[in-house]
Amino acid sequence: MDAETFLDEMHAAHLGVWACLDLWASHAYPPGPFTAGPWVQIFQIDMLHDADNPNHLPPPPGMPNRGVNGYEWELFKLAGFGVPPLSVMVTEAGWRHAETVDPDTTDSGEHLPDAGTVAIFFDLALYGNYGRYPGWPETGWIPWAEDPRVVAVTPFALNGHPPEWGHTNWLEVGAEGKIVGTYAPFERWANGRPAQ
Repeated sequence: MDAETFLDEMHAAHLGVWACLDLWASHAYPPGPFTAGPWVQIFQIDMLHDADNPNHLPPPPGMPNRGVNGYEWELFKLAGFGVPPLSVMVTEAGWRHAETVDPDTTDSGEHLPDAGTVAIFFDLALYGNYGRYPGWPETGWIPWAEDPRVVAVTPFALNGHPPEWGHTNWLEVGAEGKIVGTYAPFERWANGRPAQ
């Protein structure tokens, strides 16, 4: 079942469910798989296993549901149920990087950026460019720190199980679960916000 159908059925089953929400949690990942820069945002619904979406509400042109501002569509959908504007916690966001301590990890993929590029992508997603990274796009997304709706961002993953999250982790985690090093995203953020 796709997310839109789930929300539609939740609304139909419990009309008052939306009154229970104080804020919205969103996973704002880039398309990719988790490799595209923050300026790459798309609208795409995958219908797997013969799923059906009978009440699809087409979004306004240019509104993403995948990318660092993917919560735009989620809030649009909620507004269609009469939900007032909600603050957003980006409870997962991140990119996969080429480096890993486990060559057999399941989060592998083709054309993964290096960890240094992932650190830049996260910085761009949070704070925008404003000429800080010549050669990288300046537009195409709303930086999270500038979006008044976004109240928190949690990167994924800090130290996940290496056979599953070796290309996603910010810490190099050995097979025994011990930290054996760090990757560029962690190094960039361990000492506070990058220079503006």
